[in-house]
Amino acid sequence: MIKNHKHSGFTLLEFVPVLMIAVMLLIIVLFALNPAEWFAEARNTTRKHDISLIADAIIEYSRDNDLFLLYTIPTSPDSSQEICGDALTGSCTGLFDINRIVGTYMVSVPIDPKSKDGDSSNEHSRYFIIRNKQRFTISAVDAELDETIEVSR
Repeated sequence: MIKNHKHSGFTLLEFVPVLMIAVMLLIIVLFALNPAEWFAEARNTTRKHDISLIADAIIEYSRDNDLFLLYTIPTSPDSSQEICGDALTGSCTGLFDINRIVGTYMVSVPIDPKSKDGDSSNEHSRYFIIRNKQRFTISAVDAELDETIEVSR
């Protein structure tokens, strides 16, 4: 008497081509979604938030201190200054120092996402400030995807 055993499942010859097709589709989808562009957009969103935070903190500090900080913002079109991001050593020579508002008006000076190198004692914010009469503008010069990111108050 001969018994006929039926095996359920897939053979290796059936499974490997299906797996290869699935991997190729995954690779195509990843290239189509362009994760590098998504990360650039996320960094730009962080930049927008950061410069809004700095602008709001400067306004609040200036309201509480007779506009003192507003009058120290450079006014010449060619003299925008980088906002100092070195809160640890306080070495802000040649930079616009806002360390006096850290702690009360904001937790820390935001740093551009691309300039973070892990050494928080020597960070440049890469955010620049300039004043035009009664308004000031903060810009993120390292914006990606050809986007201009600035906020005026």
